[in-house]
Amino acid sequence: MQTEVLRYIHTEGDYEVIVRTQDIGHSWDRFKGRINYTRRTNASVSVPEEYCRYTSKDTCRLEIYNPEAAH
Repeated sequence: MQTEVLRYIHTEGDYEVIVRTQDIGHSWDRFKGRINYTRRTNASVSVPEEYCRYTSKDTCRLEIYNPEAAH
């Protein structure tokens, strides 16, 4: 079964980008590792928006799957 891990939705409904995967385990571990490393080097960092830039010419909404919240 595939799990939706990311959805990028154009606010006017012109398009959506959906990413699904069979197994998010490895990617999730790498993502958590990156957050933990960033927090060790800058303790004030707590959310991805503080260490990654998500930009687009269009106005969109980004939804990211959190496997820890899904349980």
